[in-house]
Amino acid sequence: MADSADRAVVEDTLWRMDLAWSEDRWHALWSHLEDLTWEEVTWPPMEGRRTILNILTHLGLCKIMYWEYAFGPAKMSWPEAGQQVPKGEDLREWRAWLRAAHEQFRSAVAGLTDAELAELRLTNWGEKLPTRTIVNIMIEHDLYHAGEINYIRGLYRAHRTGEPSSWSRWDETEE
Repeated sequence: MADSADRAVVEDTLWRMDLAWSEDRWHALWSHLEDLTWEEVTWPPMEGRRTILNILTHLGLCKIMYWEYAFGPAKMSWPEAGQQVPKGEDLREWRAWLRAAHEQFRSAVAGLTDAELAELRLTNWGEKLPTRTIVNIMIEHDLYHAGEINYIRGLYRAHRTGEPSSWSRWDETEE
């Protein structure tokens, strides 16, 4: 393991990963997954496109495939990765699967030095990018989909209750 002088940027990167994944109460992906119901994750907003379950599947598969090509043997296909997706309706199993995919990617980043963040690594679409770019894509990916999940949950709750989404009520009380 490199000394701390060789890891300042890695440590900052891990901090940003942790914020996007679970440490930021309002924006982190995990904060939007903890109390989901099966009805919420399978509810098709608008024209039946992109349920929360579709997003969870996408998130987990991307974490698996980005790790596979940037840090692993770079052999797995998308259909092979898809075999790892949970099949049942137990959301604890889905969250455990997503957490394991995240932890695998995070552990690979945690083992790097600052110099290794500049190294080119393979992506699952065949392009080589600096490691820091690949990691940043995954950080932004978590934040993007956290917002998307939060928005769909608001639409679902408005649909179920007939009341405005939580954003509308929130805006009225914000100073």
